[in-house]
Amino acid sequence: MKPVGVEGGDISISTGLPVDTQTSDVQLVASWCSPMAHQVAIALRQKGVKFKVIEEGCLNKNLKTLHASPLYKRIPILIHKRKLISESLIILEYIEDAWSTDSTQLLPTDPFERSAVRYWSNHVQNKVILTLLRYAEGGADHLNTNLEDTFICLNRVLSVTAPDSSFFMGDELSMVDIVFASVLPWVQALESLNLFKLPSSLQCPRLHRWIEALEQHCSVKPTLQICTPEKLQAFITQTLRKSRPAEVSVKLQ
Repeated sequence: MKPVGVEGGDISISTGLPVDTQTSDVQLVASWCSPMAHQVAIALRQKGVKFKVIEEGCLNKNLKTLHASPLYKRIPILIHKRKLISESLIILEYIEDAWSTDSTQLLPTDPFERSAVRYWSNHVQNKVILTLLRYAEGGADHLNTNLEDTFICLNRVLSVTAPDSSFFMGDELSMVDIVFASVLPWVQALESLNLFKLPSSLQCPRLHRWIEALEQHCSVKPTLQICTPEKLQAFITQTLRKSRPAEVSVKLQ
């Protein structure tokens, strides 16, 4: 029985993806605008893992990629030792296990704290990122109050879990930080287009301090350089909003 999250066997046989085994043992199938793909890239950088990116189309994925992820038909896909791992949150846990070190941990060792990190990572993924993607496609105006409440809730949680620290669980980057950092360019782009407004620093001071710390982190900065708000603005107005709304938030994953 294959473990959950691993699809396919020998990738040179099962998928036909352009795997370069001579260049890198770790490769990431990703799109420049996908928050989920950037989560994996940030985690790999944080672990100090060298990897090669196989760039995929933002909305129209090729058949080889769809075959590599037959269940969900989406990116990111991590290729490690000729095996495929899909679904970003599963990939993050795989990265934590595959490159386990005491100095760089994405999840804490305490079982209760680990469960809390998993819970809030999933919460940010589903309540923040997916909702923001629906805003971008123009199909979630009625969710504005709920999203604002979600950010206010995050501010409260941060004020309790790490009131005087930079990140969600303290002074080191965790899985929750990585998940949230991946969507920062989208937040900035949507604000510039007047499609969304983040609660003010007066209303959510801890949230804004968290965002500032993430923007300055060395593992996050490359993502902000690749997926810039300006580039996203053009993508949202010229491409995203001309696509079928029901499909966009799924295709961007």
